[in-house]
Amino acid sequence: MKKAILIFPILFLLLPFWGRSEDTENTIESIYVLYYNYSFNSPVAIDCDCLRKRMIGPFIDITDSGLIEYPDSMGIVDTLLTDPVLLREVQNELKKLKPNDNPYPPDARASYTLRYKDGTEEKICMGEYAHFWFRGRNYTNNRLLYLLRKSIDYYRIVWEPMIDGLEELNDTTFEREPVVGKHGLVY
Repeated sequence: MKKAILIFPILFLLLPFWGRSEDTENTIESIYVLYYNYSFNSPVAIDCDCLRKRMIGPFIDITDSGLIEYPDSMGIVDTLLTDPVLLREVQNELKKLKPNDNPYPPDARASYTLRYKDGTEEKICMGEYAHFWFRGRNYTNNRLLYLLRKSIDYYRIVWEPMIDGLEELNDTTFEREPVVGKHGLVY
């Protein structure tokens, strides 16, 4: 009987925490993004840590197809993502990550700095293809790529021939909204 009397107050004190898990609480406060707002091929891989906000246009690029004129609005731009639904979805996808065998970081097109409520930060480096760099490893998660890329309207800057090959847009294991490509085609 004395044991039961001692157990009930302890259980009463633990009751507010019962069924509560840190896993259900979103710990991402915001995501700061630096990204190229145009599509290009780079002869050398771009390091994620080298991305800095800056405008580079106007300029003309000579390609096999001819001259391409880039307006002065082209460059590396930034945005702050604070939508709680997006932040929760990103956090849920981060929990599912499994590293792949690719040992190389991507040719950076965007840097996502995850800012946590406790003041810490982590970075996701995204390239053109279906893998990204996080915590010193390479990962593939099509839903996370879709969420992150859609959040910065990435699909509007990708060349149409490339957009067909993006794995996250061809993945049928999750539901997604249609996206609009550079020339107005819906995918």
